[in-house]
Amino acid sequence: VLVAQQRTSIIFNTDTPHLKLMGSLYDNCQETLVQLMEFLGGAVTSLAEFATIMPPLPVLSQKYRLEPECIFLMYRPILKSLALTPIPRPGEGDPEQQKKRDKLALDVGPVKHSWDDLLKVTADMLPASTWNCLSPELYFTFWSLSLYDLHVPKERYAAEIRKQQSLIQAVDDGRGGLDASKARKEKERLAGVVEKLQAELDKQTKHVAAVQKRLVAEKDGWLLNCSADLRPETMVQLLQTCILPRVMFTYADASYCAKFVHKLHEMDTPYFSTLQYYDRALKDLSQLIFSCTEYEAARMGRFLAETLELLAYWKSDEKVYNAECKCRAGFCITFTDPTSKRASYEEFVKVSFRWHNKMTKSLGMCLESKEYVHIRNALIVLSKIVKVFPRIQKHAVHLEKRVAKVRDADEREDLQTLAKSYYAMLTVVKPNMISEADFSPFPSDKEKAKEEKAKEEKDKEAEAPS
Repeated sequence: VLVAQQRTSIIFNTDTPHLKLMGSLYDNCQETLVQLMEFLGGAVTSLAEFATIMPPLPVLSQKYRLEPECIFLMYRPILKSLALTPIPRPGEGDPEQQKKRDKLALDVGPVKHSWDDLLKVTADMLPASTWNCLSPELYFTFWSLSLYDLHVPKERYAAEIRKQQSLIQAVDDGRGGLDASKARKEKERLAGVVEKLQAELDKQTKHVAAVQKRLVAEKDGWLLNCSADLRPETMVQLLQTCILPRVMFTYADASYCAKFVHKLHEMDTPYFSTLQYYDRALKDLSQLIFSCTEYEAARMGRFLAETLELLAYWKSDEKVYNAECKCRAGFCITFTDPTSKRASYEEFVKVSFRWHNKMTKSLGMCLESKEYVHIRNALIVLSKIVKVFPRIQKHAVHLEKRVAKVRDADEREDLQTLAKSYYAMLTVVKPNMISEADFSPFPSDKEKAKEEKAKEEKDKEAEAPS
């Protein structure tokens, strides 16, 4: 608790004008907190014992005034038992439903809470006005789950299983130089590793499927109470209270946020606008980047990399877009009306081009800044997203010139090193860049209007008497 409090105290009570030093202290404090919780999670094997030594949820929130990301980092192991349990809907006018809300839901050692208790504590964490756009149910679900609950790293499991199987084959072929007895034992050991990996994969696959059922059961009520005039603010509140605070926390949390938003889209969550969300998330990056510490910028880069990778996949083929996006309510043109027209593939390509333009301008502004933090964080983010951004030759040239200027003219050695590193990365991927016309082959609205006007003038000339 003291480490978590110190994390906040560093920002407001550190008597230094140097942002670099303050950011370093903050990063080290946060890393210490995360490592401490990992140690406790491994050392205290009994969940009841863990719940005994951890202060109650209301105490962490109301007495110690910890930030939500710290509260749920500490309490997530205790809440793990709720991962498969859907939160009952509010019981207004429905006695049976209210009974479910009042019934004991969390029973771990001394920790005993009904759903109503948990959601009341959750609602008290933020100003009351927040719940005009979001629901405590969505907020609690978002913060209580982990990456393990949402995503199965099947490719990594498959790669590791193949590696172990190739080692078994090497033993069979006699390449290890082992005698028969040692070879048999080594083969048995490797086979046991493969068996454990497969069992882990099967267990997590079943767990993620069960969590998915829980999310589907809850999703219809997450944004239902938001009035029509406040719906444009929903994505802002989601970013400010859920996504951005957690993105900055750890790499696993950054990946979790990208995947949670994808889940919201996949499940057709009512009144969740996928288009509006990504538009908000990718605009005005310069201000967000400036507010990051060094480690936070790296995590932001991970989040943007996974986000841009998904958007690039949707854009890669019209069939993919139609199957995964056009049929979803999140791609409605008017997101306050889930029955309105969906964005066409052409419209999505155009908006993707606009997002890339905005990102290029924002990151270019950061690189042109005189502020150390602006330049450093921009280079860190760019290094993390180099495989997915920039994709357009013109954008690459725009960024390349500014990075070269930092590399050659900036006197700060650490910035020079970062600039040299990113410049080398960009040089490697530059041959794969495409032109603006290839990225967005559809004419813009201005170009269309210009073509139509030219056609009208040409038709008038043709109709005019000679």
